[in-house]
Amino acid sequence: MQTDLASSIIPTSPLLPPRSSLIPTITLGKLVACRLTDAAEGGRPCSFREIARDTLGWRAASSLWRALNTYRLAERYPELRDYTSVGVGHISVVLAQPEAERITLLRQAERQRWSRRRLECAIRESRLPAPPTSRAATSQAGLGA
Repeated sequence: MQTDLASSIIPTSPLLPPRSSLIPTITLGKLVACRLTDAAEGGRPCSFREIARDTLGWRAASSLWRALNTYRLAERYPELRDYTSVGVGHISVVLAQPEAERITLLRQAERQRWSRRRLECAIRESRLPAPPTSRAATSQAGLGA
């Protein structure tokens, strides 16, 4: 029987809700980072698949990659550890965004209590080209011919 490594490290209580649903993922990401560092120092590189198979066999390699990047994001922005409305799904959505936009999107999602789907919609909407201005509007502004 495999044990959940992250759960064994994080104390839980049925009386106290977790501060953030991101804490177990951040912890798992730290474990992955340590394993990658140990492998690099030992001179033998290892892959996410190796870590998944050897250490945390119940996790997919892609889950470990997301956990590592969640950990790195939380190291840069410690406030993420206190977020209660943003979860792992939100983090997965913003990881594909440019670095400069990630924390802005996450802060907005936390503040406005967005679902993951709402966050995805906001990202899609921000990527849409600006609607063309009408000829009448540009003429009135003195920009038309």
